Amino acid sequence: MSPTAIAALTVDAAGTLLHPALPVADVYAQHAARLGVVTSADAVGPKLRDALRRHRGLRVGDPSWRAYWGAVVATATGSRAGALAEELYEHYRGGDAWRIATAAVRCIVAVRGRGIKVGLISNWDSRLHDTLAELRLTELFDAVIVSADHGCEKPDARIFGIALAQLRVEPSRWLHVGDDLDADIAGARRVGGHALHMPEDVADFTALEHLVCRG
Repeated sequence: MSPTAIAALTVDAAGTLLHPALPVADVYAQHAARLGVVTSADAVGPKLRDALRRHRGLRVGDPSWRAYWGAVVATATGSRAGALAEELYEHYRGGDAWRIATAAVRCIVAVRGRGIKVGLISNWDSRLHDTLAELRLTELFDAVIVSADHGCEKPDARIFGIALAQLRVEPSRWLHVGDDLDADIAGARRVGGHALHMPEDVADFTALEHLVCRG
């Protein structure tokens, strides 16, 4: 795709634009320990990966994903204490729990400076709006599409369609960048868009800026 043909760029959130400030298993174990739950990051890690997949059905119909995250925390830590799930839920709402990918803000500003619309498409719960606002990222985007707001998740064609409608762009002139080969890359391509995997197709946001803005 020629950079001059791009009218809109969308990016994924978790794993692309945003990364945990600390390893998630470490954070779970630390919060658990403060509440008297005996566990460790080494024990939490494998259970957490399994829980994130196993409990996905609990997201349906609940924009907050509270039931989902409660089940994830219980499975990963072995504790069903509501206080632990709530503490972690609020921790990951805050901007301090996340770091913005290097050069991401500069890239987005540069892309928008060329008259290209920029959006975010994320499989996330309703807290993402608060997180983006605290990180002062909201104003960088022409559209923010959060799956929990719309009842569909990538790679569902509907969520991409919502983004395209809000950005008022045809799929052939749209580029999506993300870290998930199915949800982001295959999903975007199935609806006729262009997609790049980060870091396989484009190493980072510095490389993305060069590709889109300088060709």
